[in-house]
Amino acid sequence: MPCKDKKYKRFRYSLIAVAWMLVIFLTSCTRVTRGAFVGTIVRSHVAHSERWFDAFWERYWFIFVKGYHVMEFAVLMVLCHRALREYIDHRKAVCLSLLFSIAYAASDEWHQTFTPYRGGRATDVIIDTAGILFAASVIAFIAKRTKSRIENITVCR
Repeated sequence: MPCKDKKYKRFRYSLIAVAWMLVIFLTSCTRVTRGAFVGTIVRSHVAHSERWFDAFWERYWFIFVKGYHVMEFAVLMVLCHRALREYIDHRKAVCLSLLFSIAYAASDEWHQTFTPYRGGRATDVIIDTAGILFAASVIAFIAKRTKSRIENITVCR
């Protein structure tokens, strides 16, 4: 029974990572226009709400759009690391997850060059990589902190 549980756990973590990659792929196939976005958010509000949103979006769109890039690839890094940890040690899992996530970010931008009204940009790969590096740093910090706690417990016994 424990062997089946471990295989299921491995499969589950890998499946979650692949599902997130599908989410990234599908969102990069889609072009959401400002009008459609505004329409779904402020349709039921008065006209001044749309003017307010136009002014807000003109000023802050970069934070939301590029922030989503950072977040989606940071999540991919974490999910890939978690899936690989079932097969290999922590350090190798971080390195492979980092390389794979950056390669996926580059391939995602390349894919967008074939999508109507979208364009692949090297700057977006750099922004995606920033999210990946942030996630890798958090993973390394947590692993180091956890390791020092375990060593302290062992020393105290």
